Amino acid sequence: MLGDQDRHALEDIERGLALEDPGFADRMRGDAEERRLPVILLLSMMLYVTMPIAVLLFGRAGAVVTLVAFAAAVLLALIRRHRHAD
Repeated sequence: MLGDQDRHALEDIERGLALEDPGFADRMRGDAEERRLPVILLLSMMLYVTMPIAVLLFGRAGAVVTLVAFAAAVLLALIRRHRHAD
Protein backbone atom coordinates (compact mmCIF):
# COMPACT_ATOMS: atom_id res chain seq x y z
CA MET A 1 0.00 0.00 0.00
CA LEU A 2 1.29 3.42 -0.91
CA GLY A 3 1.54 6.24 1.53
CA ASP A 4 -0.26 9.53 0.89
CA GLN A 5 2.84 11.26 -0.43
CA ASP A 6 3.65 8.41 -2.82
CA ARG A 7 0.04 8.18 -3.98
CA HIS A 8 -0.03 11.91 -4.78
CA ALA A 9 3.28 11.63 -6.65
CA LEU A 10 1.91 8.71 -8.67
CA GLU A 11 -1.26 10.66 -9.50
CA ASP A 12 0.87 13.60 -10.69
CA ILE A 13 2.89 11.29 -12.92
CA GLU A 14 -0.29 9.74 -14.33
CA ARG A 15 -1.81 13.17 -15.04
CA GLY A 16 1.36 14.32 -16.77
CA LEU A 17 1.46 11.15 -18.85
CA ALA A 18 -2.18 11.54 -19.83
CA LEU A 19 -1.48 15.08 -21.04
CA GLU A 20 1.73 14.14 -22.83
CA ASP A 21 0.58 10.92 -24.52
CA PRO A 22 -3.17 10.30 -24.16
CA GLY A 23 -3.16 7.20 -26.39
CA PHE A 24 -0.56 5.46 -24.24
CA ALA A 25 -2.40 6.43 -21.06
CA ASP A 26 -5.65 5.00 -22.47
CA ARG A 27 -3.94 1.72 -23.37
CA MET A 28 -2.47 1.44 -19.88
CA ARG A 29 -5.85 2.05 -18.29
CA GLY A 30 -7.53 -0.62 -20.45
CA ASP A 31 -8.46 -4.03 -19.18
CA ALA A 32 -6.14 -6.97 -19.70
CA GLU A 33 -8.78 -8.49 -21.99
CA GLU A 34 -8.49 -5.51 -24.34
CA ARG A 35 -4.74 -5.91 -24.78
CA ARG A 36 -3.56 -7.61 -27.93
CA LEU A 37 -1.95 -10.99 -27.96
CA PRO A 38 1.65 -10.89 -29.12
CA VAL A 39 0.75 -12.78 -32.30
CA ILE A 40 4.10 -12.42 -34.03
CA LEU A 41 5.93 -13.60 -30.93
CA LEU A 42 3.65 -16.63 -30.72
CA LEU A 43 4.19 -17.37 -34.40
CA SER A 44 7.95 -17.13 -33.93
CA MET A 45 7.80 -19.57 -31.04
CA MET A 46 5.78 -21.97 -33.20
CA LEU A 47 8.39 -21.66 -35.96
CA TYR A 48 11.16 -22.40 -33.47
CA VAL A 49 9.38 -25.60 -32.42
CA THR A 50 8.15 -26.79 -35.81
CA MET A 51 11.20 -26.04 -37.97
CA PRO A 52 13.41 -28.84 -36.59
CA ILE A 53 10.54 -31.32 -36.85
CA ALA A 54 9.78 -30.28 -40.44
CA VAL A 55 13.45 -30.56 -41.43
CA LEU A 56 13.79 -33.92 -39.74
CA LEU A 57 10.70 -35.34 -41.41
CA PHE A 58 10.76 -33.63 -44.82
CA GLY A 59 14.24 -32.21 -45.31
CA ARG A 60 14.82 -28.94 -47.12
CA ALA A 61 11.38 -28.97 -48.68
CA GLY A 62 9.86 -29.07 -45.21
CA ALA A 63 11.99 -26.12 -44.15
CA VAL A 64 10.91 -24.09 -47.18
CA VAL A 65 7.22 -24.89 -46.70
CA THR A 66 7.45 -24.06 -42.99
CA LEU A 67 9.17 -20.73 -43.68
CA VAL A 68 6.66 -19.77 -46.38
CA ALA A 69 3.76 -20.61 -44.05
CA PHE A 70 5.40 -18.58 -41.28
CA ALA A 71 5.93 -15.59 -43.59
CA ALA A 72 2.31 -15.75 -44.75
CA ALA A 73 1.02 -15.92 -41.19
CA VAL A 74 3.16 -12.94 -40.12
CA LEU A 75 2.00 -10.97 -43.16
CA LEU A 76 -1.64 -11.72 -42.36
CA ALA A 77 -1.11 -10.72 -38.73
CA LEU A 78 0.46 -7.42 -39.78
CA ILE A 79 -2.33 -6.69 -42.27
CA ARG A 80 -4.94 -7.45 -39.61
CA ARG A 81 -3.16 -5.23 -37.09
CA HIS A 82 -2.97 -2.39 -39.60
CA ARG A 83 -6.68 -2.67 -40.44
CA HIS A 84 -7.71 -2.66 -36.77
CA ALA A 85 -5.50 0.33 -36.01
CA ASP A 86 -7.54 2.54 -38.36
